[in-house]
Amino acid sequence: MKKRIVAFLIDHIIICVAFAMLGMVEVFVKTDFELFWKLYYIFLLAFMFIYFFKDVINGQSIGKRIMKIKVVDLNGNKPSLFNLFIRNITILIWPVEALLLLLDKDRLGDILAKTKVV
Repeated sequence: MKKRIVAFLIDHIIICVAFAMLGMVEVFVKTDFELFWKLYYIFLLAFMFIYFFKDVINGQSIGKRIMKIKVVDLNGNKPSLFNLFIRNITILIWPVEALLLLLDKDRLGDILAKTKVV
């Protein structure tokens, strides 16, 4: 449980730093607001894609790799891309996910995607 939380925090910090860097785009396009918003949405979509598929390599995100845990399907095999997407998109309802983790339950994403963290 503690490893999952630490892995989540590591991944979250990395994403926050990436989004902070996105804010730097404004510095480079000070007067062209149309260009700024185009670049903003391109980067936003790219970061969302990366986040939703962060566990693709061996079932591990950077945080999971550091904490030596990984996502597998219920049979212990590598989950499909679809299952990883389903698992990670549920983070958009993070209060539910956090509550389930604090109650020492499986994340909603794991339940829906039929995955587990080992």
